[in-house]
Amino acid sequence: MAYLTRSAKDGKDWTDNDLSAYNIEIRDEDTSTFFGTNDLPQPGVDDVVLTTQDGKETPDGSRIRQLFTMFRYVSGPSEFAENAVANFAIKLVDILGYEHDSTALAPWIELDLVICGERKLAAPKLCLYDYDADAYALIVQEGDRFCPSASQASLIASAIAVFCYNNHSRETAGKEPLESKVMPGILMCGTAPIFYKIPVTAALARAVSEGTYPTEKTVISMHVPVLPRPELRYSEGLKPLDNRRAILQCFEAFKRAL
Repeated sequence: MAYLTRSAKDGKDWTDNDLSAYNIEIRDEDTSTFFGTNDLPQPGVDDVVLTTQDGKETPDGSRIRQLFTMFRYVSGPSEFAENAVANFAIKLVDILGYEHDSTALAPWIELDLVICGERKLAAPKLCLYDYDADAYALIVQEGDRFCPSASQASLIASAIAVFCYNNHSRETAGKEPLESKVMPGILMCGTAPIFYKIPVTAALARAVSEGTYPTEKTVISMHVPVLPRPELRYSEGLKPLDNRRAILQCFEAFKRAL
């Protein structure tokens, strides 16, 4: 939609109109299409995470006990619970083994987002930094559990900012910048995630920086985990054990996108 208005704004202020203005489309994919299989791997976590409701049996001070503590805050209705999503995401991806010897979790980062010729900011809640590649490899953003679609555009803006940051790092190191990269992203709506594979190209990043309409459409793959009670996914999240196993299987399978 080349006629849509484009304006300089921070990533947190992006909406669906900005996605349309930059020829970006989100497509919901089923399990087989998104992950390449219907047979998802079992979560690589301690059995207590999958079999106990509140983790009270775990030792005080353990990582798993801390995860369950954060889970109770995030599951609550208060404003503090909303702000606790990033802390919960850090604990969760740590427990799930997303971090390894050459990576580190980087919470609350701020990245430049050049849009319509002006320097603005994108501020993902959590990224996974790969020291070997000198690049961010995963983006986690807080989503509105009452209207998840309202938060998607902010995640995508962060993916564009990360792509540009990674390319700048490559150029600084004397490497050729990438023409395209699929950025893995997770939107955490309370304790219920939505998974994204966001293909960012140099052409898209240039269109955003110049405030122009890209001729080539960007199609983003999205997967919402299949749960026993889909109408309650954002209120229940990880709380029921059947939900928890299904969601953590998706997290395990998503490691392949990194």
